[in-house]
Amino acid sequence: MRPKASIFISLNKQSSMDIQKDQCLLFPFIILFFFPPLFSSSPIKISYTDHCDSMVPHSTPTGNLLVDSSSSFQFDGYFSGGNKLLSSGYFYYYTEHMYMTRTPGIIQIDGTLVFEGNTSSNQAQKRASFSLSGFWSENTGELCMVGSDQVEHNRLVCTMGSVCRTRSQSTSFVHSVVFRLNYPKNSNISTSLVKGTVESLDPVDSQNYFDMISVLAYAQMNYSYAMISEVRDSCSSWGVPENALGIDGSDPCSYLPSLLFGRFMLDIIPGFSPRFMNFNRIQCSENGKIHMHISFFNSSGYEHDKMHIPDRSLVGEGFWDGEKKKLCLLACPILDVQDSGTNGYVGDCTIGFSFFFPSVFSLRNHSATLGKTWSNKGKNAPGYFPMISFRSLEIGIDILSGWRYEYTEFDTVAESFCLNEKALSFGNKRHPEGDSMNDMRFGITVVDTKGNKMWGFTSPLIFGETNVYSISDRFSDTAEVSLPTSENRNQRLWNIGYRIRYSYDMKQWKEISAEGIYNAETGKLCMVGCQYVSTLLDCKILVNIQLTPINPEDGEYVTGKITSTRKKYDPLYFEPLRVSSSKLYNEQETESVMDVEIAMVLISLPLSCSFILLQIFHIKEHQEMLQSISIMMLAILAVGYMIPLVPNFMAVFSTSLNEGRISLSDITVRIMTMLAFLLQFHLLQSAWTSKGVSIAERKALKLCLPFYFTGAIIAWFVHWRSYESQMKISLWGLILDGFLFPQIIFNMISNSRGKALHPLFYVGITGVRALPHLYDAYRDRQCFPPFSSSEMNASPDGELYSFAWDVIIPVQGFLFALLVYLQQQFGGRCLLPKMTRTVGGYEMVHVASA
Repeated sequence: MRPKASIFISLNKQSSMDIQKDQCLLFPFIILFFFPPLFSSSPIKISYTDHCDSMVPHSTPTGNLLVDSSSSFQFDGYFSGGNKLLSSGYFYYYTEHMYMTRTPGIIQIDGTLVFEGNTSSNQAQKRASFSLSGFWSENTGELCMVGSDQVEHNRLVCTMGSVCRTRSQSTSFVHSVVFRLNYPKNSNISTSLVKGTVESLDPVDSQNYFDMISVLAYAQMNYSYAMISEVRDSCSSWGVPENALGIDGSDPCSYLPSLLFGRFMLDIIPGFSPRFMNFNRIQCSENGKIHMHISFFNSSGYEHDKMHIPDRSLVGEGFWDGEKKKLCLLACPILDVQDSGTNGYVGDCTIGFSFFFPSVFSLRNHSATLGKTWSNKGKNAPGYFPMISFRSLEIGIDILSGWRYEYTEFDTVAESFCLNEKALSFGNKRHPEGDSMNDMRFGITVVDTKGNKMWGFTSPLIFGETNVYSISDRFSDTAEVSLPTSENRNQRLWNIGYRIRYSYDMKQWKEISAEGIYNAETGKLCMVGCQYVSTLLDCKILVNIQLTPINPEDGEYVTGKITSTRKKYDPLYFEPLRVSSSKLYNEQETESVMDVEIAMVLISLPLSCSFILLQIFHIKEHQEMLQSISIMMLAILAVGYMIPLVPNFMAVFSTSLNEGRISLSDITVRIMTMLAFLLQFHLLQSAWTSKGVSIAERKALKLCLPFYFTGAIIAWFVHWRSYESQMKISLWGLILDGFLFPQIIFNMISNSRGKALHPLFYVGITGVRALPHLYDAYRDRQCFPPFSSSEMNASPDGELYSFAWDVIIPVQGFLFALLVYLQQQFGGRCLLPKMTRTVGGYEMVHVASA
């Protein structure tokens, strides 16, 4: 007697119409599993004709995309109003698409309007993002758009290393709006302000209704310079130092935006209140002409950099004078007689600016840009002010060529006896090299004497010597010190310049610039620092930091202190500040993540081998079940184990040649991967030998391939414009994670029943595939170092790693496992509607053969 065998018996032929019917039934089922984000909430549909046709008539788009124009149709500014939704604050608009229409001069525009409310407000909602679509008239300059908002509610998360960032908690579409704006096609300094409104379309008694929002922005499209001769006359009497840096080359626009970036501090002048200013929306033409918006404020916080509040703002234009090495500007105040914040207009252009770029930097003078501003009015005229000097608070090193840095505080460092203090003992462990930029940069926690905590970061500015001032040998009792160079990697003592920034609330920042000595042997960093207190520069500050070794043990942290050397009764004195950091060096970060991932692989691979062995033993006891196993599923798993073998074996030879050794864990991973592949290949061979490629297998393949192809197109379309496009998105990883998909389709076609797959096989392999995603999601939420799992040697598979996919893929995998369980219990077509379960096809029937 031969054992029972399984054969396919055709019950009846299935027509092409029946196949199409099955495909239609399966399509929404598969899409829901593979792409659930596509079915999230979408913007509300709003009639453009009802709200905008009287302003800019609707026109039929031709489909011709205006690529170059969309980048210039962007603006930002100040908004007021919006009670019940947001408090007044900053807004910006950017265009996503611009299309020609059948009406000349009418352009269809799709864009996004974002409001960021005042963070000091007690309102829960801080930000609203409106997705808008409408039309703009080139002739009248009028723009009208309708749409709905994506309201985001955020929370602040502070990571390891004291780095904080905002994370979105929820998004919903709730408000319907109409946006009206007058944005001229051509502008000059007198017409550079644009005004508009955002009105709610929801019923007044609705909870979604909000008061009208008024916006004021700075226009930049097709700007025409109208005051260059006046700028030249205003700036002609003001010279610059002989050693000022010029701009190399014929394109000053490559440098001017960087040199004007950030905050500028003005000297104190009686009767002139603003302390800080910044230059934004800078636009530069090829011949060095430049126009911009200028904001004034009394706080050093970065949140003010985006404000365009009338009566505290200017608009200006000017040019770069290459011969005299200076930038000249003439500016006009934005006035608002109604004091509404958004009814501003451009006043008389009587405020002059002159900028130059210094060539010598030091601890006390490290600004990228220095300059003066003055009034061209008469002394007795309203709005007159005397000349005021200003300086950039941004570090200007290495923007222009020809600069040099002078170390000036080594005597003070020597007198502090910092380097002579006994360093913490770390044995023979290696500390970071003095010129290792990444290892010398880290986040810090700063604690005052009252226990108040602040967060910030330190960043090196300059390494080595750029002037004749050398390090005295009094810093070392035995070693002869030479000038640091990139070739001298064994340098013990390094000249170094640092920047330290910290804050209580991430709004009001304190900044210390420091220079001194770093001992790469002991990890001791001794520096003298300077900080601005009001407009006074305090350089009586000592900064001592003890770095940990490259491979610190538990309990070893970066420690230090910042102290004032002034007397306690001095107004500039401050109590000592303690500095600490759980800094992970690049080498240590990589090793830490690798250790965890290798541990996961060392656990998951033996489990995979065990699950495959269980399946092999299962089919030996139930050979008739081989007919019910999808060869395509087994092939996907086999290829999944085979792909990592090639780079891993290449890494064996590479590691052997470069380092002469390979770790035991690497060998173990590769051996276990090979074993899993061989076992899976044996399982595939058994199924292939038993039945070959059956008709049902071919039909399953024909059904699966279109879904995989469609999935690739949809995944590309969803991510091509997002930041995730910078990551390598692998559809193969998604196919491998959904390895049960071919088995589900095969079961439906063949209507097979019975335990063809051992429960521990399909549930266990699904769990192993889900483990990296669950770990990645946990690491993202717990703020582990941001490395991609797909980049590690321990797990070189192509995967989709983002928090959304890290949740979707495991859920999809276990749902597929549940469907397989149901099919093995109740038949392969149990998932289909009852009326389709009897549609002709191929059904598995067990017969006894002699």
